[in-house]
Amino acid sequence: MASIAVVGPGAIGGVVAGALQGCGRHRLSLCSRRPLAALVVESTAGRVTLPAALTDPAQGTPVDWVLVATKAYDAAGAAAWFPALVGPATQVAIIQNGVEHRERFAPWLPPERLLPVMIDCPAERRSPEHVVQRGPGQMAVPAGMAGEAFAALFAGTTLEARAVDDFRTALWRKLCINSAGIINALLLKPAGVFHDDEVGNRCAQRRHRAVRPEARRTDPLQRDGRHAAGGDVKPADAGIPAQAGGTSTVMRSRWRPSLRWPDWMSTRLLSGLKIGCV
Repeated sequence: MASIAVVGPGAIGGVVAGALQGCGRHRLSLCSRRPLAALVVESTAGRVTLPAALTDPAQGTPVDWVLVATKAYDAAGAAAWFPALVGPATQVAIIQNGVEHRERFAPWLPPERLLPVMIDCPAERRSPEHVVQRGPGQMAVPAGMAGEAFAALFAGTTLEARAVDDFRTALWRKLCINSAGIINALLLKPAGVFHDDEVGNRCAQRRHRAVRPEARRTDPLQRDGRHAAGGDVKPADAGIPAQAGGTSTVMRSRWRPSLRWPDWMSTRLLSGLKIGCV
């Protein structure tokens, strides 16, 4: 049995906490900025209710694992819990999007204490106290002792966790999948918009031009434009910031100094769509 603190019980944090609580093998605590009397998590395995969340870092005590599931921009807020939760043997798993998990938390912990986690899970936060896992979820972590120990926490749960040798590819594949979400934001429509043949096909055409030729044959979006999914792809243009609608996300990669997602891709895509923004 492991003692585990989940920092950030939102959609992803709630699903992760629900999976761990459901297996009945761990001592779990939730750490939240706002009061949370209880958290109900629904999945294909049923419904799990988690106890009230801690809201003051001073209430925390050292645990075996700290699982950070906040948004990437809230690293400082999550790190405020570290002095209370992180003991001499505590491992901190960073369950976030992007490709710079360790770099975000370098000001607070050494890299050997940090485990980056890629998660791909359809989760919906219907209210602060209610989270729904809408389908199968999977996580990937770097191969090694810490990765294997993390994967073991989730054995037999509603989330599959695997330690993989090529973790960098897993991160970038998920980043490509996430990039499709910019279309949902611009159109103010949910993921189902990609089932529209014209939307899906136009996304596939734009994606085709941004992907290196040798990677196109492995990209599911090229095989079926209706789905907002990415394959083992590498963006061809060097540089980011990635910008849309005045929102800028800056990512850096050890492959290249930066990776730029050009604004004209979104502009041209939207200009060609026959459905309107709501």
